Amino acid sequence: MFGVKYQYEAHVLQQENRRLQQAVQGLRAELAAERERSLAARSRLEAMQIELGKCLLKFGEAFLHSTAEISNLATLIQDETGRVRHQIEACAQNPAAHSRDGASGMFALSRLMDGVISASTLRSFTEVAKIDHLVYKFEIYKIFMGLSQKEAVDLADHTRCRLGSWYYQGEGRDCFSRLPGYRDMEGPHRRFHEAGRAAVDCFHSGQHDEGFAAIARMEAASTDVLADLERMALSGETDASLLCRSQVR
Repeated sequence: MFGVKYQYEAHVLQQENRRLQQAVQGLRAELAAERERSLAARSRLEAMQIELGKCLLKFGEAFLHSTAEISNLATLIQDETGRVRHQIEACAQNPAAHSRDGASGMFALSRLMDGVISASTLRSFTEVAKIDHLVYKFEIYKIFMGLSQKEAVDLADHTRCRLGSWYYQGEGRDCFSRLPGYRDMEGPHRRFHEAGRAAVDCFHSGQHDEGFAAIARMEAASTDVLADLERMALSGETDASLLCRSQVR
């Protein structure tokens, strides 16, 4: 009897030991999986920090660039204004010499001045739009970093931001719609806002992988938007005849 009882207890102990081993293995697997998830989350967080730093750097560069561009354009406008003023003074001092072709000369100068002002207006706006663009991305990165509690509804869509209002309702449509890059920009600009808002929705619903995928789409669209803005500004500076289609010049 003692031998049978001993064998039974030994069998029970073996079963318990087997169950404990299985539990330990399961716990080790869960710990390993949790470690992998933690490492993946840390990697994503580090990537987000890097992108946030890049965004801040681009913001600073864009601000400095826009300041320089606006300063250069102000100088150009002053130079052209001086040329017009000099021509007017010359006509006033010697009206007989300028009576024949003075009108055509003044008209040409007026056209030139008008083109410079229109191009400078476009350049100034595109630089501001680039900064707005970076600020929008910065807000989304802040949400992912836990620095902001904003939700997708707090972020403007592609029709309500400054660029969208200019594009669909303001002088963008009236004056600059013939420029290369204008029509090309609509799709990427819409995708940029849609992806950014989708990323925020995913973040708040705990779908972090989907959120990071949406951020990748946002960044891809962002590159196209910035390129189209620059193409528009350069085209306006190169060919003033493409500017202000709806206005009588």
